[in-house]
Amino acid sequence: MKRTSAILLSALVLVSVIATGVLGAQTGLFSLSGSGDSDGEAPTSDASSGAATADTGEGTAATEPATSGEANGTAGSEARTDSEASETPDSEASATPPPGDGHVEPTAVGTCTVIDEPGRYVLARNLTNASAGSCLTITADEVHVDGGGHEVDAAFDERADDPSDPREGVGVAVGGDESVENVTVSNLTATDWETGVAYENASGGELRNVEVRSSATGVAFSDTDDSRIKAVAVADAREGDAVVLRSSDGNRLVDNTVSDNDFTSIAGNAGGVALSASSDNVIRNNTLAESNAGVRLDESSDDNEIVGNDLRIVEMGGVAIRADGSGGTEIRENEIKRAADVQGITGVELSGATDTTVRNNAFVAVDVRIADASENVEVRGNLLTDGVLDVGGGSVDVSVIGNRLVDGRIRVDAGAENVTVRDNELVGGDVSREDGGSE
Repeated sequence: MKRTSAILLSALVLVSVIATGVLGAQTGLFSLSGSGDSDGEAPTSDASSGAATADTGEGTAATEPATSGEANGTAGSEARTDSEASETPDSEASATPPPGDGHVEPTAVGTCTVIDEPGRYVLARNLTNASAGSCLTITADEVHVDGGGHEVDAAFDERADDPSDPREGVGVAVGGDESVENVTVSNLTATDWETGVAYENASGGELRNVEVRSSATGVAFSDTDDSRIKAVAVADAREGDAVVLRSSDGNRLVDNTVSDNDFTSIAGNAGGVALSASSDNVIRNNTLAESNAGVRLDESSDDNEIVGNDLRIVEMGGVAIRADGSGGTEIRENEIKRAADVQGITGVELSGATDTTVRNNAFVAVDVRIADASENVEVRGNLLTDGVLDVGGGSVDVSVIGNRLVDGRIRVDAGAENVTVRDNELVGGDVSREDGGSE
């Protein structure tokens, strides 16, 4: 009996040991499983963190080209839609990545100041009654100033002062003696300045969605290349031109408006777009109305394109497009009209121009004049209604081909040489020729 009890006791001890081992093994398994999950969570957490980092990286990558495009105003930024061009601070804020990903909020500007560090800036309020000089001066590369729809106003009240008094200063001055690159100014209004916005030695930038009112000159580019002026409205230019380019090449002027200018009470000297010693620029899809000059090229402004613009001239003696001493100009697909009941308005005037093409334009109640030693000029495929196409003395190698004239006339001066006039359709018009041409 004792032996049997001993055997049973030994069996119980063995079972206890086995159970303890199994329990320990299970505990070990649980520990291993828990440790495995814990390690697994770390990679999962890392993966999540990595995903967040990747998302942030994608967000950064998406944001940076837009910012760079806005600053550069390069061909890449040409692909932007008008709605993208008219961005507002609210839309920028809504697209702002969360804090901690390296994004820097725009710096708020509440007074006239000098911006001498790269970055994004936004006007926090209207800047009014600013003194002479310049209100905003930008002297750094890679700057975008978003006006947020606010006004930069000079200390001049035309309701109280004589409107013909001279303006002073510059609303927004970009560059200067030292060159800058990639500066964008957008979404603001400049009023009552000598020059609303001036870029000097400032290339690769962009001016967009800006309005300039009641200033002597609206926008001035000097020694500024490869930049863009887009969706800018200039009204009530007082003395100079709405937009002027001086020694500035490779710029694009697109979708701008010049209108509502008052020439009767002021000097009447204001025009639309003026280029002086400026080449390889494109002037496209602009509306230039109520001025005595739409586009003027002089001082060897060569190889410029004037395409698809709407020009309406209101002053006697006004000229929609004048090329004086310039070569390689392409004037095409514009609509040019007399916009007032006055006579003596010229749609295109070439004076000493060379290698110029006037093609596929519509002229209404205006004249086309090729004169003063212009050479190698082609006038082709235009519609001229109630006007004269005149090839003046001293012009050489002029082709007038395939145009349609309704109640119009082609006149070739005796002093013009080697003029070809053929394949033109005349409806109620005629051709008046003396020497120097062949049908």
